[in-house]
Formats: sequence, structure tokens, C-alpha cells
Amino acid sequence: MRKTRRPALRSILILSLLATLPAYGSGGGPDFSSPGSIEEAPPALRAAWRKGDWTAVIGTMQVLIAGIQRSPEFQAASEAPLAPGSILICVPAGTEAGPEVNIGPPLIRLGPVPYYPLYSLGALKTSSRGESAVLEFSASFEGPGGEKAVVKSVYALLPDGEGIRLTSTIANTGGEDIKDLQYSLHVGPGTRYSFSPFNREKLPRLGYRLYHKRDHSLAWVSLHPPAEKEAPVPGLLSPGRSYTVDHALLTDREGEDLLRRVFTILGIKPILTKITVKAPKSRLIEFVVRDFLSSGVVYRDFLKDAPLLALPLPEGSYSVTANSFPAVIEGRLNVSASGDNSCVLDDPPRGTVMVAIRDGGGRHVPGKVSFIGLDPTRSPYFEPENPRRTETGWETFKNSCYPPEEGREVVLPVGVYLACASHGPEYTAARKVIEILEDSRMDLDFRLDRVLETPALLSLDPHLHTTFSDGTPGVPERLRSLVAEGVEAAVASDHNIIVDYEPVLKALELDRHLAVASGVEVTSGRAGIHFNAYPASCRAEEENNGAPPFRDYAAGPLFRASREKLAGALIQLNHPRAGNLGYFNNLSLDLESAAWISDRASLDFDLIEVMNGPFYHASNAVAVEDWLHLLNRGRFAPLVGSSDSHATDGNEPGYSRTYILLETPKTAGWTWADVARGLRAGRSFASNGPLLELRVNGDATFGDLTRVADGLADIAFSVRAAPWVDVSEARLIVNGDRKIVFPVRASAGQVVKISERVRLELKADSTLALEAVGRRTLYPVVQRPALSGQIKDAALPYALSNPVFVDVDGNGVFDPPRPEPVEFKKEIPIKQKVISRY
Repeated sequence: MRKTRRPALRSILILSLLATLPAYGSGGGPDFSSPGSIEEAPPALRAAWRKGDWTAVIGTMQVLIAGIQRSPEFQAASEAPLAPGSILICVPAGTEAGPEVNIGPPLIRLGPVPYYPLYSLGALKTSSRGESAVLEFSASFEGPGGEKAVVKSVYALLPDGEGIRLTSTIANTGGEDIKDLQYSLHVGPGTRYSFSPFNREKLPRLGYRLYHKRDHSLAWVSLHPPAEKEAPVPGLLSPGRSYTVDHALLTDREGEDLLRRVFTILGIKPILTKITVKAPKSRLIEFVVRDFLSSGVVYRDFLKDAPLLALPLPEGSYSVTANSFPAVIEGRLNVSASGDNSCVLDDPPRGTVMVAIRDGGGRHVPGKVSFIGLDPTRSPYFEPENPRRTETGWETFKNSCYPPEEGREVVLPVGVYLACASHGPEYTAARKVIEILEDSRMDLDFRLDRVLETPALLSLDPHLHTTFSDGTPGVPERLRSLVAEGVEAAVASDHNIIVDYEPVLKALELDRHLAVASGVEVTSGRAGIHFNAYPASCRAEEENNGAPPFRDYAAGPLFRASREKLAGALIQLNHPRAGNLGYFNNLSLDLESAAWISDRASLDFDLIEVMNGPFYHASNAVAVEDWLHLLNRGRFAPLVGSSDSHATDGNEPGYSRTYILLETPKTAGWTWADVARGLRAGRSFASNGPLLELRVNGDATFGDLTRVADGLADIAFSVRAAPWVDVSEARLIVNGDRKIVFPVRASAGQVVKISERVRLELKADSTLALEAVGRRTLYPVVQRPALSGQIKDAALPYALSNPVFVDVDGNGVFDPPRPEPVEFKKEIPIKQKVISRY
């Protein structure tokens, strides 16, 4: 007898689950309809309805599905189209709403590149047996390598108003394998506040993601078996083969009720539990419930005036966190059929501190104070913007405050804290250990002094995010954090939308500390690139406030479109080696010497971000080497450093930053034209702390070309840093080689870490750059500790200058050591390693 292989247990579970779900059209309830006029459309859907759209009002939900393509009215910064088959509204019955989601478009990824084939007009299929109708959509796809496929999707109503079931199949209709294929349906929920407990090994049955919006919640439930391993699915699709995804979309006013319905669809019988926080009823609390073994988030929500959460949960053990701002309260919940199934958390008593920062002359310093709990005290979690209200990202870690001139009253749970004050790398930093007692009040005064004078150096952070895209702080908090970190100029650069910080800056009266410019991070998954374009004008009457186009499959057209749309703007290539967000990874720039790159690439950018965030390791270290290789081939795009800050604490703005050497002292005034001119010329350096000075032949500095007689270059350099910023060595980089390494022997507290003069013999034209590194971490000013405990993973001090170009042969130009330009290749000769971001 032939033996059959026993299927994996999780496959049995999923298959048995699918067997319990209703078949298409078995509901016998309300069907989809295509109203002929706006009067025939349900009232709540009329604002977004267009002739040709499909509607359904079923039990507890109402749905609008696009039947025609329209220009984006929301989620305009997304690459996913609003086209036939896009679910535009999915809300509980009785709720009035405009276009709020974009769910259902087919998403095909070939490697890292996304494609969105457009459905043709939907067709309503009915049955002669009296079953409910279903909507069918189909699309054809042809890939860049001749790949051919057909997508067919079916939308059916689940019975009793439970939701919509979306089943989609992709079939290879060509003659060749489709490789590196990942197929899914796009989910644009219109909110960033979401969670999913799914864990392939520990929680394979909990394949759902729940999204909280202002007045209701959505659930996206996977009904197909999970993949066997972490990899693109299906990966390889042979000719004639197909792959199917199966989902359910649900909605409800109450998140707890929605979770119960999710478990019902998944064939899980939950048990009602009660989680109580003994706290004032008016307090805002975020409840977070995690599976104890996997740490997967089973449920989370922000609730006000509700210290009790009644939650359906499967049998098991859970960790419970109540963020009763600023207290973080933790407990354990065991759920069983015979158990108590309750958890009571006590809100701790609190005390108050009055925080102020001044310099030695008694003047206010607009810095920050961070509070770090000393074990067993937890670090505080100050109240973020409520994502249920904003439908944007939120700060999941927030332990700093920004005391104004009159000081800031801060309430803290009782315990012992390390309080740290700072105001960027040009000032001292200070620390104090404090104990908070119940109902106590105390003054907490810090002294910070400027120790580095920078009369002609302007500190710029040109890469920042807010809740206008995927950042977690709103514009006011972003501006306060920039001022606190000592940044003098900042560029708003949210993804595919231009934001104007200026009105908020003036309203907060922070314009005496900070100057701002509008810009945009043009983000294209199709072209595999992120780049900034700035400065720009914010034009509210245009789509995305006047941002340039981003829906193209090649960088060259995107660069050209940005220059046409934003006349005079700088093009800054961002994080070029950051995993699948890295342009040089995606377009296969040669790692050894930048000898080649894909012929789909363009190098028509002005600047390269070599320091993205505070870390000089992993992708940033490789980006530095790429930049040096390109210099050796005569391709000079000045380097910059940016924070790419998406938060405030743990992703601080200004680390890294770019220091621009202005032509005149800052006190004489400067303009954004001066900034652009300095950046284009390379009169700048990137740093997360150390300050650099480099002179060749007396007056040539960053970005300059200088002539040397007899090949002898007289070089003078110095590295300065605040006492809390370590510098262990300085390096002279000649044509990409770290030619001379200078150990630093400055005593503790010295701000001039090293100052040297050296004469260097050069046999040919050369580039000279200065690099400084430290071995002591920037923590806790930069709250990014090395979780591995390894120095390579720490935020260590680092700075790198743009080069001085040395003309040795006297022909008046710089002749690069590798005269061969980068070659654009159709076929890459060596499979490139993908550099991970961290």
C-alpha cells in the first residue's frame, strides 16, 4: 500500500476552518447593487459615490466599492490606485463617511518592485438557485521580463452582516516561471493605529490585523493557510500554476465586539475577560494585551473614561500593560474555562517636579530633559497624541520634556530616575538621580553651557517626518524637539507630500531658535528609491500640496519631474544602502569600486545621505564607501548627514546632522539660498557630535579645489567636541584610503580633541577628507542603546567631511584616480549582497 504523507497540523487547522466558512453566495441576504443615480445610493455613501460604483448595506456594515477609476482624494501619497475593485468605504451601518480606505487592489511584487494591475469593470454574478450574488473582477499583468499572469478576484457577502470575503487568484499564463513573486491584496486602512498577533510558529491561527479609526474599527482576516516560512509567497509560480489568497473584511463600532467576531470567523471560541485599572475615571489609558509566549499583540486600544476593559480572548496566558500616562503598569492574565479571567492593575501614586534649564548666566536654555527609570522603576511614558483621534502614527516611547523659560511641571510615578538634560552637541550635558515620593514636589534645575562656538557653521537636519506621513510626532512636537536638540535649520520631508512648518513655528514663538524650509521625500517603491527635494513651496491647492510625481518605475524620470516641478531644488539621495529601501542595493551598484550599476539607474542627484540616523555601522558605513568610490571615479555628489527622525525619543532629530560652512557669520544673516549654495559646493560635513575643521594650503576647505606645488600639501585640521562626546581618533582619507590615523589623547573635559598640522606628499591629483570617530556611546542623549551589547551596534560619535580637491599636475581641474566612469549594465555580472539597514 502506498503511504501518504501526513500534512502539517497547522494546515489541518486552517483547512478545517475554511470548511466551516460559508460558500460564496450562500448567505441568502442582501446583495451588491449598482445604483443608477445618487438618490438610489445609501445616504451615508452618497458623498463618495460615482455612477458605476457598487454598494452594499448588510446588517452591521455598509460598503462602497469603486466601479470606475478616480484620482486619489485621500491616501494621495500611496502608489496603490483608486480603481475598480477598490473598497473605498467600509463602516458600521448608520455611520456617515467619505472615502476612508483603499482595500482590495491586487499587489504583485517581483523582488522589491511593486506592481498594481488594474481590474477591469466588475461583473455581478448571480445564481439560478437563489443564492446571493458575488462581484467578480479580473486583471491582466505583464512584467518587465515578459512575465504574464491573470488575476481573478471574487467579493462575496458573509451572512448576517458579518463582512465581505475577498478571494483572489493569480495564475501564470506565460511560458516562463515567474520568480521572486509575492502576491497579496493591498490594504490601505486610512489609519496607522493597528496590531496583529500573528506568529508563524506560535500563533499561526491568529492571522488577523485590526485597525482602529476615530469612531469604528476594521479587521482584515487571513483565511488561507500561512506560509511555511518567512519568504515571499508564492516565490516561484510555474506556467499553468496558480496561487490564491483569501480574506475577510469586517467592521464594528466597538473594537472588543469586532475582536469577538474575528475569533468566530477563525473558528475560535473566546472567553470573556475583565481588565481593570484602579485609576481616576477621566484618565486616558492605552490597554495592550500580548500573548505571553510570543509577545504578539492580541489587542490594544486607547480608552478614556473607561478604566475597565471587557475583552474576549482565547484560552491562554497573556501579559497586560496599561499605559496610564505617565505610568506604565504591567500584569498577568490567565484565561481558562474555569478561571477567574480577570486582571486588576493598580495605578501608582505620583509626585511632581518643576524642571528648568539655564546656563551659567541664568539665561534659559531651550533643551530637553529625559527621565530614565532605574530598576525596578519603569521609565515614564508621557501622553502621546491619541491615534484613535488623529488616525496617524503615535509615539510609543516618550520620556522627555522640553521646559519653556518659566519651567515645566512634570508628574512622575513614585520611584528613582536618572534625569538627563541636553541641548545638542555644542552644549554640555548634565545628569541627576532623583527620587519621587507620593504627593511630593521638588525643583529640578539643570545648568547647560555652550562650549563650542560656531559663528559660521549652521547645523541643518534635512530629513524629518511627522504624522503627515509615517512619523509619530505632530508638527508642534517635531519643532519643539528640533529646538531642544540644538538644530538651527530643518527641512520638512514627509513622504510624497509637502508640509509647511512655518505657521506652527511662528505660533509657538520658536522662530528665534529655528529656521525651516518645506521639502518632500519622493518615495517610489516602483523605482526602488527614496530621495529628498528641497527647498519647495507648499501649494495647498494642488495634489499633495504641490509634491512632484512619484508613480514611475525609474529614478531618472522622477529626478527630472522633481526638477521641473520644484525649480532650483536640491535632489538628495537618501539611505542608499538601507535594505530594500536602499537605491544602491536595489539597482546593484558595485560594492567593490562602484564600477557598474543597473542600466535602469540614474546618478543625476545632487547630494548623498551617507549618515542616516546616529549609527556609523551597517548601511551607513557601506554608503560612506560608495561615496568614496564615486569620488574616485569623478562623480562628486556632496555628502550630508540626516536624522531621518520619525519620532522624538529614541529617534532624535539632529543625530545625524549636516554642518554647513557659511560665507559670512550667522549673525550677519543667512538665507536658504546660502544653504543650497553651500550644500551644492560641498562646504559641509556630516556629524552626530564632533565638529571638523580642515584646511589645505592655508585657505582651501571642504569642497574647494587647490593647487599644490611639487605635490606637497600643507594640511591643518582640528576636531572639537563637547565633553560628553568622545573622540578617540582622527583620520585623513586620501582617495578613499584612510592614509593617516591620529590617536586622540585629549584629557576629559577638553573640547579641542585634536589639532594637527601635517605635510603630505601627493604624486597625483587627490581628494582629502577628514573623519573622526569615538568609542564611547552617545547614550543617553541619543536614546538608542546597543541592545546586543556590542560596540558595533552602539550610537558612537562620528563625523566625515566633504573633500578638498588637490590639483597636483597643475591643469586647473581635478583628475580622478579612476578615470573610468560608472558603467550602466543591462546584466549585472555579480549578484550583489543586499546590505541590511542596521
